[in-house]
Amino acid sequence: NQQREEAARERRVSIAAARAEEDACARALTIARAASSQCGVVSLDLSVVATEALVDYDVFVVSVTVNECQCLVRQRYTDLRQLDAKMRDLGTLSTPFPPKKFFGARDPAFLNTRMADLDNYMKELSAQASPEQLCAAALYLLEPTVQAKPSPTPAESKAP
Repeated sequence: NQQREEAARERRVSIAAARAEEDACARALTIARAASSQCGVVSLDLSVVATEALVDYDVFVVSVTVNECQCLVRQRYTDLRQLDAKMRDLGTLSTPFPPKKFFGARDPAFLNTRMADLDNYMKELSAQASPEQLCAAALYLLEPTVQAKPSPTPAESKAP
């Protein structure tokens, strides 16, 4: 009986945390949309903070801070690669995107290296992108997160 009560309490805490995260992402998206529609300057800070192993693939947990409103989004490597292509379409970037790997991409050591490389890329993107690129990056990362609920359950979570 006590175990069931503890499990129920943990579920309530987990649900509350998920709702708070959704609210933070929605607020950040609203700020980014407003800045984009007004061609305004948005402050965007990006960092890759963890990886999560799902059944068939891994995702990178990206901390997105738009004008001091922070949320976490989960993106596959291919999604981040598409973000890079979008940024390059909007202007020049001197930061190279971490290369693709065909075999061994789920190896924990490789994932830690890729996570660090992606984190460096995101920080450079935040520092050197134009206002138009910053708004586009924020919208690209946040819109699917706010629209797609709930997120997949990770098989395990790995932090460096």
